[in-house]
Amino acid sequence: MPNTYAALAVHAIFATKRRECALSAGALARLPGYVGGILDARGCVCLAVGGFHDHLHVVVSHPPRLAVADILRQVKGGSSQWLRKNFPEMQGFCWQDGYAAYSVSPSQVERAIRYVESQDEHHRVRNFEEEYLDLLHQGGVECDERYVFGPRGR
Repeated sequence: MPNTYAALAVHAIFATKRRECALSAGALARLPGYVGGILDARGCVCLAVGGFHDHLHVVVSHPPRLAVADILRQVKGGSSQWLRKNFPEMQGFCWQDGYAAYSVSPSQVERAIRYVESQDEHHRVRNFEEEYLDLLHQGGVECDERYVFGPRGR
């Protein structure tokens, strides 16, 4: 075939360092635009960004030439620098090292977007740890729950 055709979408979730409630309402309101700019500059399409005070979700469509790990490294690094620069109360802000990332079938992209856009709603009834473990299980990711989050003190 002379052309490459791909429909690649990923739903990624990552937490603040030590899962601290470090993301203010102001930061959460401005993060989608900034993260969207990072992704756009790399040839990706930002489909949704949303989160809560201790984590962020991103749904992104990306070209096959980009690895998910590279995309997320750029999003996490760029956004943490931007948060430290633009929000004086966040001078020491960092994301945790790890993340979860799931491929999203084209038929499920709208569902993933709705999920990300409704973070406030579903965090009224469950916390990040419950949400994260549920998403790992739904995604078929095998893990030992004792080691998923690590200690909060580090």
